[in-house]
Amino acid sequence: MTRLFALLLAAFASVPVTAPAQTPRHIAASNELRICLWEQGGLRSLAQAWELSRGIDYFRGERIWAVSETGAGLYRVTRSKPSGLIAEIRLPDASGNATCLLFGPALQPGDAALAADHFVSTRYPEGFRPAEPTPGLERRYVAVGLPYQLELVAYRAEGFGDIVGMVLTGASSLPTARQLTAGQPDVSRETVRAYAAWALEICARNIGNDEWIRAAIEKGGFVLDPAAVVGSSMTKYFLPDNSMSASVGAFLCDIETRYMGAAETVQLTRDTLNRAFPGVYREDQASNGDCRAFHSTAGGNMPINIYVGNIGQGAQRVCAEDGTSRIKFEIPG
Repeated sequence: MTRLFALLLAAFASVPVTAPAQTPRHIAASNELRICLWEQGGLRSLAQAWELSRGIDYFRGERIWAVSETGAGLYRVTRSKPSGLIAEIRLPDASGNATCLLFGPALQPGDAALAADHFVSTRYPEGFRPAEPTPGLERRYVAVGLPYQLELVAYRAEGFGDIVGMVLTGASSLPTARQLTAGQPDVSRETVRAYAAWALEICARNIGNDEWIRAAIEKGGFVLDPAAVVGSSMTKYFLPDNSMSASVGAFLCDIETRYMGAAETVQLTRDTLNRAFPGVYREDQASNGDCRAFHSTAGGNMPINIYVGNIGQGAQRVCAEDGTSRIKFEIPG
């Protein structure tokens, strides 16, 4: 053994080995609080926070979440791998009142208030301002500029411990998001196929330039979801007859329809990619529950994964032929 090698071994032996730092409890809770805004493709803006049902639909379709309905319009959402945090979501009632509250054994006394502070400090989403806590509250923030009242609160409750979450009031008469139709006789399947191929190519050529994709989608005949608000992490567009939607975000693009099944859409995706990008995409079986995956193989370009499956709202998304389909773009890494 050379002297230099011996010195190198000694140097490595002297380096202390430490366990990975654990995320502080209040920061973990702050991150998990976004469960109140998550939906397919990203976070809703505060102006759309009241559309909690969109989040429930998303959680039901993702394997990392477990959803249980505990009452009329009342849901509990947890991670499939226990985290010690539970979200209780109450959908808006007839008066437009709703809640999304986070609690559980992972929260110790004082954590809820710190989680609320951290959530607001990240400014993602923006819009909360500090307010004087009412009796019983440890923290209170109020969202400004909304057509309804939205508060972020932290408090303690006997039997539950620390609780942090959002309380919404007066959201009963707001416009709801567009929904995809199915089985309408006046919808042209050929038009749906043509738009699916066109949107697929637009996203594949310009993924990473979401502003360009949005402009192209609008120019191509899609209309903005009337409930969408500038500043949301994901903008959703529909064909005028609601036969197809296209959701666009930073490095994100999802295309959904209930007029084409997964097998038909896999073939359409295969044909479109082979025509527009010959030799660029490699096809294989998807490992995430979708039906097929297409991976770009272009050397110096940004890698792109395109997954094709059914929309699916089950507890676990699986490849199924149910007359619906989704094309989803993903940038690995």
